[in-house]
Amino acid sequence: MTRSKPDSRDARLSVCIVTHRSRREIEACLRSIDRQTVPPREVVVVDNASDDGTLGLLDGRRDVEVVALPRNVGFATANNLAVRLTTAPLVGLVNPDVELEPDWIAEMTSAAERHPSATSLASVQILPGDPPRFDGVGDAYHASGVAWRRGHRARVRPVDRDVEVFSACGAAAVHRREAFESVGGFEESFFCYYEDLDLGFRQRLAGGRCILVASARCQHAGGASSGGARSDLATRLGHRNMVWCYARNMPGLLAVPLLVPFLAGQLTCLLHGLATGRGRTMISAKLEALRGLPAVMRSRRAIQRGREASILEIARALEWSPWPDRGRLP
Repeated sequence: MTRSKPDSRDARLSVCIVTHRSRREIEACLRSIDRQTVPPREVVVVDNASDDGTLGLLDGRRDVEVVALPRNVGFATANNLAVRLTTAPLVGLVNPDVELEPDWIAEMTSAAERHPSATSLASVQILPGDPPRFDGVGDAYHASGVAWRRGHRARVRPVDRDVEVFSACGAAAVHRREAFESVGGFEESFFCYYEDLDLGFRQRLAGGRCILVASARCQHAGGASSGGARSDLATRLGHRNMVWCYARNMPGLLAVPLLVPFLAGQLTCLLHGLATGRGRTMISAKLEALRGLPAVMRSRRAIQRGREASILEIARALEWSPWPDRGRLP
């Protein structure tokens, strides 16, 4: 393990990157960090047992702390480890398939000062390609338990103001260390997918909120190490964790009247999976979710006991339209 030597001990933000077979992406990601107008205090890379030469590319980076894990422990666990190795009050979580605009750290740090009540900050994520399209501008969460990235695949257009969103996509987000640690960080049983939504929900239950920073931009390829959003792994974990996230976090006074919409949403997902050839994987995911419910419900009790936000505040943060416009910006 190589200890990093920060460019500035006064920097307020550290960067964490989790890699897994990320050789093709990590160089461009680190170059974008090198170009930052405000350097991070430190950069920590935790590698999840890559076998594609990722570690070889990192060997010469004396300014990066590299932790090589002997097995793939998942995005959630590896990020929790990376955060524990950093020291700044703000923690930037950046995927290896992300390229940050040069002022990303400066804009995120400034936004943290402008919005002192925000526990997390989301950034404007743009898909590579021509014409440019949004990958997402913050996460939305529907009352039925389905989540999506706002503006996903919509044509890029100006985002002219900071605005509250439900949570921050884990590909390029900033968290206040205190808020991240106070709710226990990412839920490690999720492995990956929905772990960022689950974290944002727990922060919101604890009285926090998430702000989309309009001036902080990055490019995000998406799904580089997991085979993409339609891979069997992404489908299985995403649809399992969708159930777990709802069961852990939705307050009882909302969950009971929303049970029918929740079940309808799950059925709709299954029907869509059957129509697109992913039905078997989705059914397996839902059965796995059911088998894990006893442990999930035990964690739910602890989460709900610590709730500070009112039911009305949680309800206002949800999407309620039966026909939501997923391309709509916040």
